[in-house]
Amino acid sequence: MEMAGAHPVLYKCSIFRRAFLFFPGQMCNFAWITLHRSLKMKRILLLILACAALFSCSKSGDGDPAVRTVLVYIAGANDLNTYANQNLQAMVRGYKSVGGNNNLIVYFDNGSGTPRLFRVTKDGAQTVKEYPGVNSTTAENLNTVILDVLNDFPAGSYGLILWSHANGWTPKGFPLAVKSLTLAAAAYPPTRTFGNQSFNSQNYQIEIPDLAAAIPSGIFDFLITDACLMGGVETVYALRAKASYIITYPTEVIADGLPYERITPDLVASGPVETLCKNISIKFFDYYNEQNGLYRSASVALIKTSRMDELASAVRGAVKGNASVASLPLGNVQHYDLYSRPFMYDLDDFIKQVATTEQYTAFRAALDKTILYEAHTPYFFSLPLNRCCGLSSYIPSDTYAQYNSYYYDTDWYKACYL
Repeated sequence: MEMAGAHPVLYKCSIFRRAFLFFPGQMCNFAWITLHRSLKMKRILLLILACAALFSCSKSGDGDPAVRTVLVYIAGANDLNTYANQNLQAMVRGYKSVGGNNNLIVYFDNGSGTPRLFRVTKDGAQTVKEYPGVNSTTAENLNTVILDVLNDFPAGSYGLILWSHANGWTPKGFPLAVKSLTLAAAAYPPTRTFGNQSFNSQNYQIEIPDLAAAIPSGIFDFLITDACLMGGVETVYALRAKASYIITYPTEVIADGLPYERITPDLVASGPVETLCKNISIKFFDYYNEQNGLYRSASVALIKTSRMDELASAVRGAVKGNASVASLPLGNVQHYDLYSRPFMYDLDDFIKQVATTEQYTAFRAALDKTILYEAHTPYFFSLPLNRCCGLSSYIPSDTYAQYNSYYYDTDWYKACYL
């Protein structure tokens, strides 16, 4: 896809946040209990569906389960709707060179008409199901779509891409400071976050714990978060049981997102999943690193989720009871976000500044086993990226006391600090 250098750069930043799910008004206990029970029952049904798939015909076309089914969940009923259309067409173009028995399925909601489920083929995108009257930015709808795809398109391997706006672990209404940019906002390319979508004239987001609950554990071989700031260690840790590998961005991402025409063949390629994930990560970085000006802005990391608990243990050894964490001069730590009061710092740079030599050595060994690939451009817009490992982290500090109460409820904080 060609990038037009004349228009402002948009980026993806705000649907999937720590609060990925929001009900109108206050979220009552009854609503949460209802959703929790619903998701629990659906996970039980998933086991039944998996067994049934062994004895049923696949919609992949030849009666046998596909080699791989990949679901791209596009929640684009927001300012990313144009990019949703462009990305779908890029997938269609990319699929023309794909062979074999596989399924590329796209849940598509661009705010125009009824959300639909497409199957991408060499002949284009074919509608296989419609979802009238649904809100795409709820955990329940995401779970429903996932279960529909697992039932209708059984395969030996599964992948999932979450496409929208996002702000990492932060909850809805998180009091973020304004962006600190040296140019007028209109001069920057647009970016994207996860789940900030309008439905019935209200904005909805899905909190990360609810997002994790909506995705069945032990099903997906890889998960790609094509949304801003989802490369926080808090977010990846919450999703660690949802896929064997996660491809994510610690910075924001320009609204064009993944170069789908380039990476579509890799999504359904045969061979080791780790290899295809690394190929996708490299192609993403190479695509943006080839651009000029502000469009040469990107970061990416490939995470092996089975190593996340070991990483948490190493971080715990360095930060639990360490008084220097709260007094750390935050201005000396590399950050990834563009807010005037940053809150997403490089995990390695953070630990290096508070750990003993022995603690840092143990941490670094765990980090190197967790992050299989990392790359970043020299800058993201005007922000220098000098010390970057590929995972960000919030740093609890008296400076951000109003943020801490949200952070203390994350699984990552509980695993590392308590």
